[in-house]
Amino acid sequence: MKSPINPKNIVWFLPTFVKTLLVLDLLLAKCEPAVAADEKIVGGQEAPKNGYPSVVPLNIWGYHECAATIIHQEWLLSAAHCLSYNAEVESFSFMAGEHNLQLKEDTEQNVTAIQMLRHTKFNLSTYENDIVLFKITPPLKFNKYVQKALLPDPDFNPVGISTPVGWGKTDNSSRSQVLMEVDIPIITNEKCKEVYKDKIFDTKICAMEEDGGKDSCNRDSGGPLYFKKDGKQILVGITSHGNGCGLKGWPGVYTRVSKFLQWMKETSGVDFTADGPAPPGSKPGKSGIRKIFMNLAESVCNQHQKYKQTQKIPKPVRKKPGSSIKAGYLAWKTCPSSACNPFKFLQS
Repeated sequence: MKSPINPKNIVWFLPTFVKTLLVLDLLLAKCEPAVAADEKIVGGQEAPKNGYPSVVPLNIWGYHECAATIIHQEWLLSAAHCLSYNAEVESFSFMAGEHNLQLKEDTEQNVTAIQMLRHTKFNLSTYENDIVLFKITPPLKFNKYVQKALLPDPDFNPVGISTPVGWGKTDNSSRSQVLMEVDIPIITNEKCKEVYKDKIFDTKICAMEEDGGKDSCNRDSGGPLYFKKDGKQILVGITSHGNGCGLKGWPGVYTRVSKFLQWMKETSGVDFTADGPAPPGSKPGKSGIRKIFMNLAESVCNQHQKYKQTQKIPKPVRKKPGSSIKAGYLAWKTCPSSACNPFKFLQS
């Protein structure tokens, strides 16, 4: 078997302001057949355009996989199991102000993750603590199309009709290209435990239509479960797991946001329940630039995914120039570890 090309003698120049070009433009696009825009989430209907300005599609390598909710100009909330793809932080991108995934809309704001904080006690077997925070760049600009969600009080216990939204599957095979909504009654955790047994905790919230036929579904994961109170949509849940989509007797299970408000604050250092608009993003100092630098290195290291698909070394952003511009020099090195084989990106 022919060994891969050894790029260890290739040296690249990387200005620190180049933040996103390395990964997003180098990845192969994934494709699947288009789905008609009028198809519905399981038992639901198309949401009013920009009727839910806090929900965003979560893309991995530019491909829609989950959803997330805006809780701050620089922070999004989603499900920890959406990280099970083992992708690096820079591979996660989001499109705020989105309604139709197939159309370029003038309401859109494209942002990229620069940090992800998954709950350290997340359990993929039981979906306990299924929650993650994403820090994004650039900071979002709030308007009527892009807004942060309203968070519940710590002791808030919703009773009645809830509304999950997302771009997920409309049944067990088809998926939607437009944002969908469906109204589903919240049920007690005791009733939910009758079918899910030891996968239901006080940190979960369940919703189910008694006769089935209404539910969130695949690729709705990580998205919001809203509950209307005094005319306002409160973010009470994060789409987590379930058995099938809309099956009779099987509730949809969501992470109960009110149980994680303190964790969100302690983990991020931000009080997301504070009143008023979120503060504008601060400019990174030297330590911030170094962090971006290392994140880029990790991202490029992860491009073995691209290499495995194409058997070609990814092209550099710019070859080393003979200029006096101050910036770090980075070199490709071979790496025996399976975590970044065949590349490792090191400062030199």
